[in-house]
Amino acid sequence: MRWSSKIMAGTVLAMVAAGCSSERKSLTAPEKPARHGSSRQVSVGADAAGLSTQDLTQGVTASQLAQTLAGAGVTVSNVTYTGADSAAGTFSGGTDIVGFESGIILSSGYISNVIGPNTIGSVTGSNGTPGDAGLDELTGAGNATQDAAILSFDFVPDGDSVKFQYVFASDEYNEYVNTEYNDVFAFYVNGKNCALVGDPAVPVTINTINNGNPFGSTPNSHPELYRNNDLEDGGATINTEMDGLTKVLTCSAAVNPGVTNTMRLAIADASDDAFDSNVFLSAKSLTVKNQPPTAAISVPSTGDSFAQGASVSFAGSGTDAEDGSLTGSSLVWSSSKDGQIGTGTSFSTSGLSVGTHTITLTATDSKGATGTASIQVTIESGGTSENQAPTVSITAPANGFEVLQGSSLAFTGSGNDAEDGALTGGSLVWTSDKDGQIGTGTSFSTTALSLGVHTITLTGKDSQGATATATIAVNVGYSKTMGPDGGDVCAVGCQVLIFIPKGALAAQTTVTVFFAPDAPSGEGMIPGSARTVGPADLSFVTPADMGMIYDPATLPSGVTESQLRLFRYNGTSWEPISGSVVNTGTHVVSAFINSGGTYAIFAVED
Repeated sequence: MRWSSKIMAGTVLAMVAAGCSSERKSLTAPEKPARHGSSRQVSVGADAAGLSTQDLTQGVTASQLAQTLAGAGVTVSNVTYTGADSAAGTFSGGTDIVGFESGIILSSGYISNVIGPNTIGSVTGSNGTPGDAGLDELTGAGNATQDAAILSFDFVPDGDSVKFQYVFASDEYNEYVNTEYNDVFAFYVNGKNCALVGDPAVPVTINTINNGNPFGSTPNSHPELYRNNDLEDGGATINTEMDGLTKVLTCSAAVNPGVTNTMRLAIADASDDAFDSNVFLSAKSLTVKNQPPTAAISVPSTGDSFAQGASVSFAGSGTDAEDGSLTGSSLVWSSSKDGQIGTGTSFSTSGLSVGTHTITLTATDSKGATGTASIQVTIESGGTSENQAPTVSITAPANGFEVLQGSSLAFTGSGNDAEDGALTGGSLVWTSDKDGQIGTGTSFSTTALSLGVHTITLTGKDSQGATATATIAVNVGYSKTMGPDGGDVCAVGCQVLIFIPKGALAAQTTVTVFFAPDAPSGEGMIPGSARTVGPADLSFVTPADMGMIYDPATLPSGVTESQLRLFRYNGTSWEPISGSVVNTGTHVVSAFINSGGTYAIFAVED
């Protein structure tokens, strides 16, 4: 049993004087009492907006856990579970707490002990079950594990690599950081652990992701990935009983496509069975890297000409490595002049307008990946008076308009045609390059635009099929209202992460994050990485920890991940943020910031 420094010294002295001894002693950390948390074995939290759990005693099976984790392109079988039934199950309500809505939990105690708020400094679910020999090797010499929970299964992927998202959380934080109570977990894909951090890579544990002991001191390890929730260290702002947790991490591993692979997920207490640790895994996040399909046009040939009104036959094909031959609506034919003109492997039309058309066949697979093929054909006038294409214009909103996600945005525009007059209704179609068709007619409103910069196109089409377009850009941003208690901002699918410590904001503030496509360029700037954090007068009494996720596959040629740093635009030029660091294992560039502004990822000289 461990005794906390939070217990009055007089109590401890009295026990020593009485001859009491502890079965768990640490030479490097204060002792605190274990709490066997059976009273926290509940299926739902008191706060309906918080976490809910359901363990194996409540009808969930081990097979359902594996199926919950498996996403597109992965088939699971031969599922086994070793451990206490209270130490494994499912959860929901996690979006604003762990960073994803639902999934599965494995625990070294009771999964129900993750339910918030944080009211206990030392929650324990002691299951009295054995540890795991594989995890023993990760904790260090002499630190044997206990209360292991292990989910194992076979899986067949349809690609050559898999990935999934997870968050590690524990009540060992912060007072048992850098001690032998180094609770540990591992994800073994074909026998190799992919729950790693850093370069060189080490297993994710209490001792490898933290902000020191005491909190905020050194040595620490990857503090940019740590989220404090300790009652004694200014935390308890995150709605979970756990005293600390990581940001969302990603496990990636090479696999053998089309054949059986193995997965073994394991977690355990280290050195004793006190204080719960848990790992959350996002539902349907075990996925494979999808291969895009290919498209081919066999008829007509590029450069062919046809008379106006003549029937033109089209034929083509689409092939996908995972789905095979594509048919029907998976194959869409479009014209640069007339828009969509057909679907499937073949069709004919006599309605092409006069002029030169770029005909594109777009193949879309079951995971949304696309491939295209294009040709050019010319439709020649049949001697009658040539139809005049219409004209269109967008009057609102203005080009570059910024709006917060979920807010109502009104669109207005017009179309006119020399032969038909004013265009209305279905003759005017509004589309977004991100969300597809969003409206019709001369005006409409929507609250459903997704996050990011949209190219909004108004297409006017006359009675003869001639078209004209007008476009604007609309920037849809993220917002979250925060107060003096602080908390986490998880914007744009957690591509931008900001931890605001308690007391950093003087009053309630709506923090916003927008893409910044018009941000000034600078030498070394990673294209598309600029984001604006607002409002314009946003400032922090104490610095906030901001991280921006990048995709290593999109880095410019010659740029390495170790070169990446965060910069801030000062109004005239870009300047580096002191102390900016990069984590190449999780692909996060982070730094402490004092205010809002426009930030971007830059590559600097090593």
